[in-house]
Amino acid sequence: MSTEDQEATLLLEIACARWEVCRAQKLLAECLNRENKSLCELHQFKAKKFADLVDDADLSIDVNISTSSGSQDEDGTTFEYVAGRLVAVKLD
Repeated sequence: MSTEDQEATLLLEIACARWEVCRAQKLLAECLNRENKSLCELHQFKAKKFADLVDDADLSIDVNISTSSGSQDEDGTTFEYVAGRLVAVKLD
């Protein structure tokens, strides 16, 4: 085999290897795309599930700040309550 033939064979092997790399990159991109779509569907499912839980519990997301009440401990710690639930603690 001549040196020109050897060089041509090596160039052909390089071209084949590059094609395989491109094919692998395309497959990886497709897999990542499928993974991202599935993650998106999972997050949408969880969000709907949570929204249904909120609806089922008959909770209101719109909390009126004027219905909040607070109390202060003797050491200066402030407790804020909204609709009877502790929502904030401020330590002095």
